[in-house]
Amino acid sequence: MKSSTHTTLPIAAHRILVVVCALLLMLFAVGCDDDEDNFESQLEEAKIAVDDANYDRAISILTGLEQTPEVLDNLSTAYAGKAGVDSFEIFSGVDTGDSDGNDGSIDLFGRMLGSGEQGLLACAEISSRLSLMDQAITALIRSGGSEAGLSTNGKVKLGIYGLTDTVLLLGQILCRNYGDRFTPPGFVGLTEAWVKETRDLIAGDFVTIDITAEELAQINRDVGYVRQAIPALGEGNALGEEFDEFIREIDTSGDGSISFIELIDYLNGLGD
Repeated sequence: MKSSTHTTLPIAAHRILVVVCALLLMLFAVGCDDDEDNFESQLEEAKIAVDDANYDRAISILTGLEQTPEVLDNLSTAYAGKAGVDSFEIFSGVDTGDSDGNDGSIDLFGRMLGSGEQGLLACAEISSRLSLMDQAITALIRSGGSEAGLSTNGKVKLGIYGLTDTVLLLGQILCRNYGDRFTPPGFVGLTEAWVKETRDLIAGDFVTIDITAEELAQINRDVGYVRQAIPALGEGNALGEEFDEFIREIDTSGDGSISFIELIDYLNGLGD
């Protein structure tokens, strides 16, 4: 009897253990499916928020999700959108061109960021816009693991962000040096024609303009992003040609590095 009792109890316990394990596996499986469904639904909600230009809502959702490459890519779009970037406007703008054919290489980006033909933007807004662009660039690079790891579309996107950031930096430089003398005061125009007109009225030239080392370093970083986007866009692409024109205008030495003198010469040559 004793041997029979000792044999029966372990078998019964084993069966119970098997049943319990099976139930736990089912519960965990259901839980994982629910988590996955919840992740996908929140990601879709964030994408819809971006499409609706509800960038704060999109950022709130995306920062709370696991930072997968897809989440980070959409997060970069949300940050850039809040800063004023509209990639569709950029692509459609370079396809249609300016009605009189006199657009400069920064004008499309300046009008996207500012308002009206002059691309007017309040100087007080530039710092927050630059912060958003930095977050957009950081999230985008993280989505690829590195700059080199970005897809072709990611490199194009980074080029758009780079030129956008450069235009904002140019606005910041002009605001700090001459903002109180602008018309209207405290607003900078982000088009080449506006810069030329202001240069002629206020300074004559920008030889003595103050540019910080940090601003120059950031512009060099941004120009690098633009440069990488050109081959990604492919030969004959209209946006690629705009990028190439910008590079040739700002990097006159062609050595891949923008000096203080080159940047000042670039500002003095805008609109000519």
